[in-house]
Parts: sequence; C-alpha cells; structure tokens
Amino acid sequence: MKSLFLTICICLVIGVSKAQNTFKLSYDKTKTEYAMNAFELSNNQTITGIYSNDNQQGFGANILKIDANGNNLWSRAYTFVEHAFIAYSFEQVSNDEFILAGIASNINSGERDFCLLKVDSSGSVVWSKIIPSSTNAAHVCIDILHDGSAILAGGIYDFLNGAAYIPIIKLDINGNIVWSKTISAGNGNELYGTKITITDDGGFSIVGSFINESNHEKKIFLIKLDASGNIEWSKIYDANGLAIDARGVQTSDRGFVVVATALPSNNVYLFKTDSLGNLEWEKILLEDQQNYGRDVIEDADGGFVVLGSAANINLGEGVFLTKTNGNGDLQWSKFYGDGSNVSFPLCGGLQKTMNAGFLIGASRWIENQSDVYLVKTNETGNVDCYYADYPLRDSILHSTAGVPNYNVLSTNLTSVDLPVVIEHVDFTALNICLLGDTKNKAASTINIYPNPSNGRFTISDLGVNTKIEIFDIYGKLVFKSIGNNSQTIDLTTYSKGLYILAIEKDDKTILYERIILQ
Repeated sequence: MKSLFLTICICLVIGVSKAQNTFKLSYDKTKTEYAMNAFELSNNQTITGIYSNDNQQGFGANILKIDANGNNLWSRAYTFVEHAFIAYSFEQVSNDEFILAGIASNINSGERDFCLLKVDSSGSVVWSKIIPSSTNAAHVCIDILHDGSAILAGGIYDFLNGAAYIPIIKLDINGNIVWSKTISAGNGNELYGTKITITDDGGFSIVGSFINESNHEKKIFLIKLDASGNIEWSKIYDANGLAIDARGVQTSDRGFVVVATALPSNNVYLFKTDSLGNLEWEKILLEDQQNYGRDVIEDADGGFVVLGSAANINLGEGVFLTKTNGNGDLQWSKFYGDGSNVSFPLCGGLQKTMNAGFLIGASRWIENQSDVYLVKTNETGNVDCYYADYPLRDSILHSTAGVPNYNVLSTNLTSVDLPVVIEHVDFTALNICLLGDTKNKAASTINIYPNPSNGRFTISDLGVNTKIEIFDIYGKLVFKSIGNNSQTIDLTTYSKGLYILAIEKDDKTILYERIILQ
C-alpha cells in the first residue's frame, strides 16, 4: 500500500456567514479510480464513493472519508463475493448513512445485475443487496427519499430485440423492493436514464437520452412519474439538432432545469421548463469552445449552477462551474484545470456545501491513470488557488418539445442479500493546489519566459535573496535555489508536462505559477 502524502490548498474565504475551507484534491490508490458524488458532512468532513479497477483485485468499490484539511479519516474497499462491481451512483441518506449503487457482474455466468451497498459513518456495512434481472443491466442512478428509502433508475440493454429500456425500482430503508416497473419506447428505440430525483409531490423525475432506431438521432427526454411509478407526462428536447448526456432536477417553482451537451458543436445546452415540461427558455452556454454539460443544481437565489468539462484553446482541459440567474443569463464562470482530462460520474457530480459553496466529485487523467478529483469552492466558485475566469458567452434557442409515446410495464423483481468483504485501503493524496494566492499583486512584476518552454526558461525581476522551488504534479520537489534579480533555470532533462513554480520572499510565498515543459 502507498503511504499517505498530502500537500494541499486550504484557503479561508471571507464573504459568507463564517469562514470556510476550499480545496482542490486528487487521490490515488491503484491504477484507475473514478469518483462518484461527494458530500460535505458535519465538522467540514467530506465523503465520496469510488469505482476502482485494481490490477490485482479487479473491479470494486471504495468509500473515502476525509477531514477539513484533506487528511484520510478512513477508506474502505468493498468486494462482493463472486461478483465484479462497477459503481455508478453514491448518495447520502443521512449524516451517518450512505448508499453506493452499481452493477455487479457474476464472474462465473457473466450476468450483470443491479447491486446496492448501504454503509454507516464508519464504513461498516448496514446491508448489501443484488437485484437479479432478466437481461443485462447497463448502468444505474439512485436518489434518496425523505424517509430514507430509495428510488433506482438505470438502463438495461435487450440484446434480443436491440433496444434499451429503463427499470424503475422503489426500495424500502432495508433494501427490499416495494415495486418495480420498466419504461420502454418500442420499435427498437433506446432509452438511457442518467438521473432520477424525487419531486415535491412525492413523485419522481427521470432525465436521460432517447435514441431513435430509425435515424439514430439522439435527443433528451424528461419523464414525470407519480409516487407509484406511473407516467404523468413525458417530453423530448433536441436543441434544434442533437443532444446527449442530460442531467436535471426539479426547481423551486415546480418546474425543471436540465443541462446536456448539444451536438455536433459540443456546447452546453441548458433549458428550463414549467411544471408540465413545457419549455420556458433554452440556451447554449460557453459557445465557440469544446464544453460538455455534466450536472446542474438550483442555487439559493433561484439561479442555476452548471458543472461541466472543457477543452479550451487558451486554458487547456479541466472543470468549470457556471452560474446563471433564474432566466439562464450568465453571471460568472470559473475554470479549474491543470491540463489533465477530466471525467464525471454518470449520475451528476455537483453538490452544495453547508456554507453555500459547491463541492465537485470527478476524476482526472494523468499518464494513462485516472484518480479521484475533489474541488470545493466558496459561493462564487473561487478556491483562491489556481483558477481562472471562464469566458461568458451564450445564445438563445427557440426549439419545441416533442411528446413521445412510452410503454410502462410492472415487473416482479426481488432483492437478495449479497455477501461483501471489507478491507482497509490507503489513498495517496496528490498535490493539485499548493498554499498561496496565484493572484497575489506583490508578485505581479515577476516575469517568467518563455512559458511554455523546452525546459529552459528565465525568471526576472526577482529582487534579492528570493527562494525558488519547482514541484512536479505529484508534489515532488525537482528544483530549489536562491535567486537574485534574474535566474535562468534548466529542466530540459525532466519529462514534458505541468510543473508548479513557487516563489518565496521574506518567509512569505508571493507567487505560485504553472510551468509547462513541451
């Protein structure tokens, strides 16, 4: 096991009712880890569910709990007997209980079934269940009702008929099935549910992708269900073209807000409906760049916060948060990136913190390896380490919502206990954001050129007795010296990629800057 290493940005942010910690953290255990939703708990603790692919143990699930400073309080690995497990959804039942949902694949028969694991605040198993299905389960998302019961929606692919349909399963607090149904579009059309949430009337909403079998068009569907899983209404939206990867929630006015990715431009598609799914407004956000909408939540002021991933020609690849008002007008947008590709959990990835900030659960790719990536911001999206204001551009759409026909069938599914083995594991915390303020005006006269470079660059206007340190992305110190006025640094023997330059004067860090070796 790897020992725990931690260098982290912990910043006190003023402007809310009390100071709060913000951070950007990355955690590594084996070769491939994907984070689910992350939740802030009491005492500024954070917990997240993780899907991992260990070269030795195969597919499995982890849960990681950290303190306010990013230190590992505990981390557990869960292995299901005779099953490989792929986690898709992690939800908070209370401050003391959590549910991890995914697909369990039988290592003998290859059958893929829905599987759920409920744990307490120390990571001990409360119960674990598997739900055998008649065909192969593809993915699953869950939400938690006010009484602690759960609703599950996912995808099942029917190989015989070449179609995909959505199972809806209501579970009690012990993981037993209350009722189960399927929703299909018929004629070989495919439905993929990517988020299910409870609504204020005790019912549910499902948002996802609809793929037309005849012309292969990809559109967004929104379905409203009553408390028994019966369809009250359903709509299809297409951004005047094609759209995929939708997530959405009910809003405080009983309407719905949905974010997706518009094709083929790869722009963020955001729209708002009334309580019956009729379009009120729709927009393309952050156009002229490669941006992908991944999740959306309503803010306390009635506006909306959109989470997404970006491939910006100036800022590189990374995560962004964008805030709009209640009419979809852009207010601010922040970019958090270190050049690494970022992926998000299927069922969302964005949560509110107790101090009105935002908590992002994602995964970042470094050197063909995916690690857990957690970002915690204040209420305006700032982390006071490296971030950038993202360009604000949008355009208004005027499309219409279609009305599809769906088939709903009751099913007779049962859940059965599935033995699970728990192990303690160590996660290594990687250095994403060092202590300091990248916007410190005291360092504004210091020049670094060229940057990017071939490894040989100059730092000018240092003054006298200025401490220079350079770290790689894992927090390892690769260069250290005392500079006077100007210094040329040679890193040509080091690997290409991202490095962090730290400049300290009079025992105070005055600048952190990204250095790119090409």
